[in-house]
Amino acid sequence: MNFYSRLAEAYICRRHRAFDSGKKEIKRVDTPILSTGSLTLGGAGKSPLTHFITDLLDSQRVSPAILSRGYGRQSRGVHEVHLSGNLSKDAKQFGDEPVMLKSLLPHIPVVVSQDRYDGARFLEQRYQPRVIVLDDGFQHRRLHHDLDILIFKKNFKGMKASYFPFGDLRDSLSRLKKADFIFLEDGASQKVTEFLSSQAAVIPYTLTYSLDKPIRQTGSICAFCGIAGPDRFQETLQMLNIHPRIFIPFRDHVNYNPAKLQRLIRTGCETFVTTQKDAVKLPESFLKTHDVHLVIMDIVPDIPVDKLIMNQFKLK
Repeated sequence: MNFYSRLAEAYICRRHRAFDSGKKEIKRVDTPILSTGSLTLGGAGKSPLTHFITDLLDSQRVSPAILSRGYGRQSRGVHEVHLSGNLSKDAKQFGDEPVMLKSLLPHIPVVVSQDRYDGARFLEQRYQPRVIVLDDGFQHRRLHHDLDILIFKKNFKGMKASYFPFGDLRDSLSRLKKADFIFLEDGASQKVTEFLSSQAAVIPYTLTYSLDKPIRQTGSICAFCGIAGPDRFQETLQMLNIHPRIFIPFRDHVNYNPAKLQRLIRTGCETFVTTQKDAVKLPESFLKTHDVHLVIMDIVPDIPVDKLIMNQFKLK
């Protein structure tokens, strides 16, 4: 571990000790809190995990609600996500990931709040959910969690992981023992699998990919994305037998302003392929005048998980 990593580890552990010792207050609400998250930065699969867990709870007739920070949004305070019919406008107000989750689960309440305690209280008072799913909440300590589920991609380095900017680690590996379940993508090394299994119950999973509609392979294709792992998106396109003439990686949580849209249009491509998270930020004018296709990503656990989670959470 280099000097920077030791310094980052010391700072992060000091922060957690302040909460663990009671020096910093951890607030509780009456509703059980199920937190999803990871120890790594963007691209770990946290939003797909939130979608999967929320959909699972809903299928078990356990009325869930989603609480998110709403990263990158223009609004402040506590807001319930309502879709206006203009997703790009909604994404600016609430954040791209909360709007994506709301579009996937339109009947589930979704609230954004930088102060998650205030957001949880809002949900309690308005909807009385049986479970609040705290999206990407593992590092948020001010609100008590009743269950923590982490997710890692197959390229996670385990004990060899390094802190950003030398790696993608953003939290101490020592906190793995706080997890109740760890979703680990198939294909991870044996050492990483054994390391994570020694910390918490590991649930192996597969990522499946599909297109929202058939694509024409005769015309030129431009693929683009504004996510943390653009290389992984390129691999996904190859798996789907999609071979774009042009691939444009934007920064994560990109705002598709007129300049960005013109860059796409100037490619002269007839077909565009992007992610669900990017799609919610594209203006309706672009979607209506161009042939845009979305790559759908789903988490498929290798083992049944409904009873595991329901029993651990004491839910029936």
